[in-house]
Amino acid sequence: QTGFFDMGMDSLMAVDLKRRLELSLQQSLSTSLAFNYPTIEKLAQYLLTKIFSEDLQVNTTGINYAQQEHLDNTVITQTKLEEVSESEAEALLLQKLAILEA
Repeated sequence: QTGFFDMGMDSLMAVDLKRRLELSLQQSLSTSLAFNYPTIEKLAQYLLTKIFSEDLQVNTTGINYAQQEHLDNTVITQTKLEEVSESEAEALLLQKLAILEA
């Protein structure tokens, strides 16, 4: 619940967070990401909405059959996102990162 800036993040760190997330997720993100979503919880919810609502309609070029099946089984609708617990959200983000890094 503690905000990024309350934990000591400065504007350079916010830019670095955005850049690292963009590289990891292969998604373009807002320049004001850390300002618009100033806590881990708010940022995670935004990323779930952006990544899993839009990006699960991903161009699957280069994704093998097992990964595609996993993506197909992981599709979450916007209404289901609101029902996802924090630990489930974390697990889904980690799965997405693993697929992107593969």
